[in-house]
Amino acid sequence: MKHILIDIESLGTNYYSPVLSIGAVEFKPEENQSLGKEFYQVVSLSDSMSSAIVSADTLKWWMQQSDKAREVFKEAGQPLQSVLLMLSQFITQTANGEDFRVWSRGKLDFDILETNFKLCAVTIPWKYNQIRDSRTFIEELKDYCPCFQEINDNEHNALSDATFEALNIMHIMSYLRKI
Repeated sequence: MKHILIDIESLGTNYYSPVLSIGAVEFKPEENQSLGKEFYQVVSLSDSMSSAIVSADTLKWWMQQSDKAREVFKEAGQPLQSVLLMLSQFITQTANGEDFRVWSRGKLDFDILETNFKLCAVTIPWKYNQIRDSRTFIEELKDYCPCFQEINDNEHNALSDATFEALNIMHIMSYLRKI
């Protein structure tokens, strides 16, 4: 079975938050092998903000992040609909007709993405029963797994965060298979 972890960076914490970037990575937790295909796109800030609600608190939070994390604001970006079409294509090609699971750190990223898929008239590339929550999985199991890695050198970069989450899931599943 294919697994894909998605992470987004946004300017808010509600369904209508502007999306800054989307990162996704293929992984195979049952094999604990290296990661597979990657996806990363920055969304045009002006396009993303055209029908979205910016959170002042989130904007302040972004201003307090590292220079490296804020680099996303310097990138040109693609129109939101184009990025969503590319993400959908990435998921479809990665799944290659097989059943798959799509993971994200909590429900909010899925809610924001699904809202934007609908607003941009792009078909949501997953079904409700394919969604998995990496936050719950990791938070509940990390204390039982020795040598758990909790450092992400490039926090708040959507691809780096997706990769970090996928590696943590793979680490936990690898350990659990041994006991």
